[in-house]
Amino acid sequence: MAFGQAADGDFGTFSSRITLYAYLHFLCNGYQRTMEVTPSQIRAARGLLDISQQELADLSKVSLRTIVQIERGSKPPSASIVQALVLSLEAVGIEFISQNGGGPGVRLARPIDGE
Repeated sequence: MAFGQAADGDFGTFSSRITLYAYLHFLCNGYQRTMEVTPSQIRAARGLLDISQQELADLSKVSLRTIVQIERGSKPPSASIVQALVLSLEAVGIEFISQNGGGPGVRLARPIDGE
C-alpha cells in the first residue's frame, strides 16, 4: 500500500489526496529548506483556511494535543512535526513567509474565487 493510500486502494478522499500530495511534494522537492514556523503562523494559517485545530490534526496526521500545545507555545515542535504541518498547510494553499525584515507571516498562495 502506498503512502496516503487507503486500505481499499482509494486515493479519492480529500485527506488521502492531500497526504499523497504532501508526500510527493516532499519527494520531488527534497524539502531541503529549514522552515522556522511560529505558533502565530500556524494559528494564522488555520484562520485563513477557516479550519479548526481538529481539521488540521486530521490533515497533517499530527495529534490534536500536539497542535494545541504548539499553538499555545507550551511545546516546542520537532522538525518532523513542523514539516508535517507546513507540508499539509502548503498543500491546501498556504504560503509561509519567513522573517525578511517585515516579520514572519502567512498568506494564501493563490486568490480565493469570489473574493
